[in-house]
Amino acid sequence: MLLSSYSVAILIVSVIFPLLASIAVGLRFRSRRIKSLPLKADDFTILIALIIVIGMAILYIYGAVAGGLGKQTIQLTPSEAREYFKEVFANIQITHSSFAAIKLSILLMYKRIFVTPRFCLFANITIAVVFAWFSAFFIALFFAARPFSNYWNKEETALAYNLSALLIAESATDLAIDLWTLCLPLPVIKNLHMTTKRKLQLVGIFWLGLFCVVAAAVRLYYVYTFSTITNAASPAFSDVQNNNFIWAMIEPCASIVAACLPTLGPILNGWRLPESVVQSVRSALSIHSGGSASRSHQHAPIDIPHEAARQSPAAKKAWMELPSDSATGVGGLQGLELSDLEFGRGK
Repeated sequence: MLLSSYSVAILIVSVIFPLLASIAVGLRFRSRRIKSLPLKADDFTILIALIIVIGMAILYIYGAVAGGLGKQTIQLTPSEAREYFKEVFANIQITHSSFAAIKLSILLMYKRIFVTPRFCLFANITIAVVFAWFSAFFIALFFAARPFSNYWNKEETALAYNLSALLIAESATDLAIDLWTLCLPLPVIKNLHMTTKRKLQLVGIFWLGLFCVVAAAVRLYYVYTFSTITNAASPAFSDVQNNNFIWAMIEPCASIVAACLPTLGPILNGWRLPESVVQSVRSALSIHSGGSASRSHQHAPIDIPHEAARQSPAAKKAWMELPSDSATGVGGLQGLELSDLEFGRGK
C-alpha cells in the first residue's frame, strides 16, 4: 500500500522522537545509578510520560499504516474514517495525559532543587493547577460525545459542545502553564549569591525546555487554524490536521528530552562549567537557609572552597555533611538535592 507524504512524515516522527525521548530517560536513570542516588517522584513521573508517549507512537504507526492517518479525509473509506476519528480522539486524550505527566515531573524536580518555603508554596500551587487542568480537560473531552460513539460515527455537530473551542482552550492553557513553569525559578535564581554570569548560566540550564514552548505555540496555531476550516473534506482540513498530529508527537518527546538534560552531568562529567554553577547555587542557597542564624554570611557570595572540591571523595563527603548551622553556613541544605542537576556532587 502506497503511503502519502504525510503518512510517511507521521511514521518518521513516531519512530525518531520517541526513540530520542527513550534515550534521554535511559541516560537519566543511568546518571542516577552512577551517583548511587535513588529514583524519586520526578524520575517516576517522567517514566510514566515516556510510556504514554510510546503508546501514542504505536497508535500513530498503526494509524499511518492501516488507519488513514496522513491521508486526505475525502480519500478515506467508511471503515478507514471510523478508525481515523477513533485515533483522533485517542490522540487528544493521550497527548493531554503526557503533557500533564511531564509538567509534574519538572515541578517535582524544581521542588528538590529550590527548597525555600516561598518557592515550594508556588510550586505546590502550580502542581495543583496542573492536576486541575488535566482533570478538567480530560473529563470534558471524554464526555464531549454522547453517546461516546459520536466521536467517530457522526459529524462534530453531533457533539455535546464545540470541540474546536475546547481544544483551543486546552492548547492555550498548556502553553501558558509551560511559560509559567519556565519562569517559576527565576525569582529564586535572581536572589542567589552569585555573579550575573553564573545566574544566566543557571537560567540557561532550566530553560533548555524553551523549544518545547515553541512547539506548544506551533501546535496551538494548528489547532486554531483547524477550527477555522468548516469543510472536513477539503485538502486544507487534512493538511492542518496532519500537521497537528506531527507537532502533537514532537512536543511531548522534546519536553521529555529537555526535562532530562539537566540530570545528565555524571555522563557529561567532562563539562566543567555547570559544575561551578551548581557549586555556587549550593553555597548561595546554604547562605539563604542559614537565615538569621548567620546574617554576616548573606552580604557576599561564598563559593564552596576549591580546596574541598579537589580533595578525596571522603573529604568531599565530610564537607557536604557539615550541619547547616555550622560556622561555615554551608552544607545540610534541608533536603536540597542539586545532584538532580548532576553537574555537582550527589548525596
